[in-house]
Amino acid sequence: MSDELLIINQRLRSRNRALQRMAQDMGWLIRQPEGSLRWTGTQRDLVEMVHRVWQQHTLIDPTGMPYQQVQIARMAFAAIGQKVPKAFTRIVCDTEIRLDPNRSMVTRYERLADEENIINRFTTQTQQ
Repeated sequence: MSDELLIINQRLRSRNRALQRMAQDMGWLIRQPEGSLRWTGTQRDLVEMVHRVWQQHTLIDPTGMPYQQVQIARMAFAAIGQKVPKAFTRIVCDTEIRLDPNRSMVTRYERLADEENIINRFTTQTQQ
């Protein structure tokens, strides 16, 4: 295999690993009690995370079907005690055209892939 193909293959493995970790973290997030967490990232970060996880179709509802994007969004935002932003679709579009790809959640998850609990970088427990 050429060096170029090896680099591309390595990049794809890294991205897939990051997406898998993101899906696991989203699965954890949506199972948290309503309002039990505070999101310390940006709203755009959480919207992007919801969208990327939904694209993977890895979160499965009780009937065996992949959750719809709106369902994931409602559960994720409920866990942090917020409503889904009305401009959700526009925010998703904005994440697709980020001028700086280093700010994307996928890129950040790639950089943090060796950490045990990446989601802790973006959430804290609320005081109840």
